[in-house]
Amino acid sequence: MAAFPLTFGFAAKEAAFDALIDRGPALILIATAASALTVAYSIRFLVGAFGDGEPGVEAAIAPAGTRWGLLAPASTLALIGILLGFLPGLPKDLIASAGSTVPGTLSAKLAVWPGFVPALGFSMASLLIGALIALTPRLIDPIRHSEPRLPQADALFAGGVRGLIGGADRISGVIQNGSLPAYLGTILLVAVALPASALWRLERFDVPAPGSAVETLIAIMIVAATVGLLVVRRRFAAIILLGAVGYGLAGLFLILGGPDLAVTQLLVETLVIGLFALVLRRLPAGFDRLTPQPLRIAVAAAVSVFVFGLGLGFGAVTPEPTVTNGYLERSVPEAAGENVVNVILVDFRGLDTLGEITVLAVAAIGAAGLVLPIVRSRSRET
Repeated sequence: MAAFPLTFGFAAKEAAFDALIDRGPALILIATAASALTVAYSIRFLVGAFGDGEPGVEAAIAPAGTRWGLLAPASTLALIGILLGFLPGLPKDLIASAGSTVPGTLSAKLAVWPGFVPALGFSMASLLIGALIALTPRLIDPIRHSEPRLPQADALFAGGVRGLIGGADRISGVIQNGSLPAYLGTILLVAVALPASALWRLERFDVPAPGSAVETLIAIMIVAATVGLLVVRRRFAAIILLGAVGYGLAGLFLILGGPDLAVTQLLVETLVIGLFALVLRRLPAGFDRLTPQPLRIAVAAAVSVFVFGLGLGFGAVTPEPTVTNGYLERSVPEAAGENVVNVILVDFRGLDTLGEITVLAVAAIGAAGLVLPIVRSRSRET
């Protein structure tokens, strides 16, 4: 940290000073002053750890069994710093790899002896000033033994701490208020506000063409079930209507050519309905009518408008064909498959497919574990 010569810190500091010299005198002077303070406290740590110690202060010595365990991490870093000080070119590839991620050209060179260059003068100046600050009693003792110039310093500090803690309590009372609707509303507003700016950059919104009669029928069913959720007062009826929305979406996935999404939606929806049914056995059959609140209505409207606009926006964007063309070109020569969809699922995105299969398996096992006992009990009753 003090960057003494023949350590890796010295080589790194020389490179930093060399890069700051051309940026003007202000930056190099600030870096020299900061480096001098680093030298000062490093020397103070060194004297405090290995010197005679402060009068009246008893040194704490670790037990013999744990001493080497405490020394090993610091000793390892110290030895690496000395080794790289003599051979600063060893981490050249790592530094080049890190520098390649930063805009611009990496031109810094680490050397044991940089030569008589301006950067060496600033390094020596930081070492001398830091040593003077650390080892001159007339500079250290007044600071160490001085009293606060403001008699009310302790009171001001205590008052600041009380104000900070009190403010934190008030903020926590608002943010962590224990209200599930408040938490859900905050999450939804953040999810809407952050990406909403991208919608304003779209030049147009395409209205999709009317679907088939089956799509229209499924859409009407989804809308009817959604409206029914707002008016029913029985918990079980609400769960059935919520499941109807999920099954309707699965039907749309199937019609639009996504059978894997449809199967996943069906299994997960069945699992969720089964879990809700088990929970509802412990709750009252009905629930009171909720009074509409303007804030909740505003959050719901913002989310619905955003999702609607997002759907229209995605329809208006023409995706780049580069990925598609790459899959088509590589399907036969690399995977020996003419069906590019199968090749993507099995070869190019095999781990993704494995994850989807795992989700389906877990959902199927969960749905079977919930539904089969109910079916068996019903069959026994009949």
